[in-house]
Amino acid sequence: SSLRNLIRRRIHKERAQPKHRERMGLLEKKKDYKLRAIDFHRKQDTLHKLRQKAAFRNPDEFYFNMHNSHTKDGVHLKKRGKQRFKKEIMDANTQDLNYLTMKRQQEQKRIENLQSSLHMIGDEADILQQPLNGENGQPSHTIFVDRKEDLETFDASTHFDTDKDHLKSRHNRVRRKKAKRKKEATHHTSHGLENGTSSTANGVDGHNHAHQNGHQNGDAGSEASEPKTEKEKQQKIKAERVKRKQSR
Repeated sequence: SSLRNLIRRRIHKERAQPKHRERMGLLEKKKDYKLRAIDFHRKQDTLHKLRQKAAFRNPDEFYFNMHNSHTKDGVHLKKRGKQRFKKEIMDANTQDLNYLTMKRQQEQKRIENLQSSLHMIGDEADILQQPLNGENGQPSHTIFVDRKEDLETFDASTHFDTDKDHLKSRHNRVRRKKAKRKKEATHHTSHGLENGTSSTANGVDGHNHAHQNGHQNGDAGSEASEPKTEKEKQQKIKAERVKRKQSR
């Protein structure tokens, strides 16, 4: 096969349209004729079937689709569905509008419920979103009092029972009692953790100190009991033998 590919092959060219027939376009090949013949015979078959149906049709035949279809100038036409009047279209649009307003109210209520459950979140964002009604472009919160004396001695932090840092928040201001409880709880937990860590550290240090002392005493005793010369070693061996004999 490799040698066959090396040999130069003859290039077969398709015959073109003769010059005296160039006005008829490209020369039709067999594949083009085949497609044209298949299409022609398919159309002839459909016409033959339609002629058979027309010849053997039943003059008493009836079906309900005849009411909604008709022929005009040889073209088969079908009637459209029920056409709605302008009033019906307007009613449908108002229903859609009512549905959208209802959904908007539901979502608005849901947002309000979620905002009411927030705690200490997004104070700066709330301030930016508030309408600028007060002085110097700041949001305002009007509180009414009975007397002028109360107006002079009015304090917002005592009125809302919260710290000055939480006055800017629009909802769920932390009360002073609650803030105090939180501080006490955090103080107790931190104090307990510090005591626990110090006691464990002391225990570890004491254990290490005792361990070091024991090692030192043991080393001293071993140094004292170990004989230094050969005579002492022999005396020690003799003493051990005597003890063994006595024990027997």
